[in-house]
Amino acid sequence: MRRHSSFRIGGPADYFFAARSLKEMRSCLRFVQEGSLPYYVIGLGTNMLFADNGFRGLILKNEVRGINQTRGEGRVAALAGTPLADLVSFALEEGLEGIEFASGIPGTVGGAVFGNAGAWGTSIGQLLEGAVILDERGNETRVGKDHFEFGYRDSSLKRRHLTVIETVFKLRKGDKGRIKAKMDENLARRKSPCPSPKMAYAGSFFKNPVLPDGTRMAAGRLLEKVGA
Repeated sequence: MRRHSSFRIGGPADYFFAARSLKEMRSCLRFVQEGSLPYYVIGLGTNMLFADNGFRGLILKNEVRGINQTRGEGRVAALAGTPLADLVSFALEEGLEGIEFASGIPGTVGGAVFGNAGAWGTSIGQLLEGAVILDERGNETRVGKDHFEFGYRDSSLKRRHLTVIETVFKLRKGDKGRIKAKMDENLARRKSPCPSPKMAYAGSFFKNPVLPDGTRMAAGRLLEKVGA
């Protein structure tokens, strides 16, 4: 699996399938259900560490991609296998603001929803209006954002065997120049710690611990205190 992970680490899976259509996604899920196979759905494999002994089951890679504006000003539908970078670029082209924070965040739209990806005080769950999910048998259900129980870098998808296949986000009309300037600023901030483009780099993916009273501690500061 090292070829499918940004960490470039991981042993082989028993089975691997890259789905390029929703029909293939449904068929694959029915296949694993009928064969009682363990499975795991991935996107671009960013922020994902596979074990050296691999995965005993099937890895399903979602490569089902597409973006379009839906009815209602600022509403954008994106298939879950779409790279998040493509959604950010689409928003800029259409003059839609709200997702500038995602500039430079790797992975797919589905992965961003799974982990409630975010930066600079904004997360993807704040923009999500609804989604279509697949259960283990390949059955579709349309749900609202509350279904995902978003928290800090968290969603209910981490505790349920459900797969997001389509998303709808609510953005707003804005000035293209201002949107691009903010995206460029965020991208520069994200790239600044990277030692070299030629090096394998995990990026900043530490979760800030949340205390019982809801206070969030800075993970970087805690690491500095222990001399890491």
